[in-house]
Amino acid sequence: MRKDKITEITLESWHRLATKHVRTLSGRYLPLSSAMAYQYECDSSTFLMSETYIVRYTDPQGRSLVSYDDPCATAITIRDFANNEDFAKSVLADRDDLNQGPIQNADAIVHHCVGCDRRVVIDGIHRLTWLAKNGTDGVVLKVTELSGVSWPADMPDMAVACACIRRPETSAPLG
Repeated sequence: MRKDKITEITLESWHRLATKHVRTLSGRYLPLSSAMAYQYECDSSTFLMSETYIVRYTDPQGRSLVSYDDPCATAITIRDFANNEDFAKSVLADRDDLNQGPIQNADAIVHHCVGCDRRVVIDGIHRLTWLAKNGTDGVVLKVTELSGVSWPADMPDMAVACACIRRPETSAPLG
């Protein structure tokens, strides 16, 4: 994925942003090794084509939404989530602000596993779901990303989406 205007930021700066904007429990976690924080810009369509997951989970068949702590919780990419009409409605309902003209830019706060190169969006889900659903190209996405390896196995979100973490209920990494 092409990234423009890459700036390394301190972990303290990342934590301050996460504390202010992120509601998911994962916003409190750091990788156990090689933690680095960055801000960069990229094209939203390129970002959405990468292994980018949402903090929502499905049953193994992908038919219904389940909690991250469900033993059968399966990660779903933002693209696949947005392509399911019922799933997309679950986050876009009551978001009239997204239908007031074209979106020119969007922000996202993301966890990134360097080991499997998967990202989990922990803030910015509504706009990214809208962009994925509406096929909007050329939107500038400003990403604040915490990257690292060895994410905690008890961490919500990354414990489901990261292919490097072995969940207690499985004998092999997800992926």
